[in-house]
Amino acid sequence: MGRLTQGMDAVLFLVMWVAMMVAIMFPTAAPMILTFAAVQANKRARGNAFVPTWLFVASYLLLWTVLGVAAFAAAQSLDALAAQWRWLQENGGRFGGLALMAAGVWLHVSERHSHEHTHERMEHSHRHVHDEHHQHEHAPGVDTNEPHTHAHIHEPLTHAHPHYPDIHHRHRHEHAAKSHDRDG
Repeated sequence: MGRLTQGMDAVLFLVMWVAMMVAIMFPTAAPMILTFAAVQANKRARGNAFVPTWLFVASYLLLWTVLGVAAFAAAQSLDALAAQWRWLQENGGRFGGLALMAAGVWLHVSERHSHEHTHERMEHSHRHVHDEHHQHEHAPGVDTNEPHTHAHIHEPLTHAHPHYPDIHHRHRHEHAAKSHDRDG
């Protein structure tokens, strides 16, 4: 029995996988499921073709179960490889950690996108220079050498430019498919 599957056979692994998926994924999927149910109920009330919500949820569960089968197969394969290659046994955790860190870095740097967006009025303090985002007056006695740090107010601003999610770019994406044009 392998370490990655924690000694479980395929059936127990999948039961645990589905239970974990329901506990973790369903709370975030619930709004989508409820919206789907409302849309389908509206279609049914108008006499149009509709998809039962149970079928939608069952498809969701089936998809995650298939991914669980793939995860189990990958874990079994890696366990078999590690059993033959002691160096991998001793360093597998490091490779897993590096893979997760690399994925996190990639997700962060690939999030840059451009679209028109509105910055809400915000008051905060952070290190900054006066640029298009930091046009404000200074109270008497505030150090004006740049960069500097002090509490300041950003008035609402609507514009478009390439940006990453950061302290100034926490805005909603109303039209996700249209507004997430990647710039690199």
